[in-house]
Amino acid sequence: MCLILDNIRRLKKKIDRLQLKVECFSTYKGIKYEADHVQSSSDPHAGENLIINHIMDEQHLERLKQEQKDLISQVDMKQFTDRQQEFIRLFYFQGMTQTQCCKFLKIKISAVCRLKKRVVYKMLAEEIQQRS
Repeated sequence: MCLILDNIRRLKKKIDRLQLKVECFSTYKGIKYEADHVQSSSDPHAGENLIINHIMDEQHLERLKQEQKDLISQVDMKQFTDRQQEFIRLFYFQGMTQTQCCKFLKIKISAVCRLKKRVVYKMLAEEIQQRS
C-alpha cells in the first residue's frame, strides 16, 4: 500500500511532462514560411504525423489523469492528521519537492522529513494489518 503513494507521485511527474508536451504543440515546425518563398518539409506527411501524435498524446494524458485519480481514491486519508494529509497532497499528489513543501507548510526541512517518515510508517502499518 505504501507503494501506492510513490506510484501516484511518479504518475504525477509523468503527467506533468506529457502536459508540457501537449501544451507546446503550438510550436509547429513542419513547414517554415519565409518572406520570399514557402519552404516545405522534406516529409510530405510531417504535419499529419504531428497532429496524429498530438491527438494520441492528449488521449494518453487523459488516461494517465484518470489512472492518477483512481489511485488517489484508494488512499485512506482519514488515518492521517491534517498536517500529514496536506503533506501527502503536496508531495505525492502534486509532485512537489520536500523543499517546496517546507514553504507551503511553513516548516523546516527536518519537520518535512519527519512528516514523510510518519506517513510511510502509517501506510506500512496499514498494509501489514490488511495482510493479517
